Amino acid sequence: MESQVDGFSPQDHHLPEGLHVIAYGATLDVSRELVAYVASLLAARRRARGTRRRSRALSCGKQALFVLVWFRKREDLTSLAAGFGISRATGYRYRDEAVAVLAAQAPELSDALQRAQQEGCSHVILDGKIVDTDRCREKTISRKGASSTCGTPASATTSAATSRR
Repeated sequence: MESQVDGFSPQDHHLPEGLHVIAYGATLDVSRELVAYVASLLAARRRARGTRRRSRALSCGKQALFVLVWFRKREDLTSLAAGFGISRATGYRYRDEAVAVLAAQAPELSDALQRAQQEGCSHVILDGKIVDTDRCREKTISRKGASSTCGTPASATTSAATSRR
């Protein structure tokens, strides 16, 4: 019999023999209203497609939570899916379905610009990510040929290098 360590006992959890993972609870910094909104969009989509009740691995609410965790935390989808008790393939399908449902709610660019013009807006700020990138991780070369990192101008890097000589 294994002993209990700091309040954790392997007997408390029904894990398959040889499985070396520990499940844990976590919090997500999104409102219940947002989860309910995404769940309602997913439910409407399922009704429109004629999906039978209780025929999916996750309810609309759990699928909404699943995709919101993915959006907020960018966790590995395979691990996230396992945490929700679904396969990797189902995780990808559920994520893609939720993204499509949310994207359908966004106005077209031409509609948004027309609305801004009708409302008399002098400026429009377009906010959204088109390409996932992390420029701060990459070293770049300036026009002068000096190496630079994010937040450090090439001239500062060059000046620091020449002042040491």
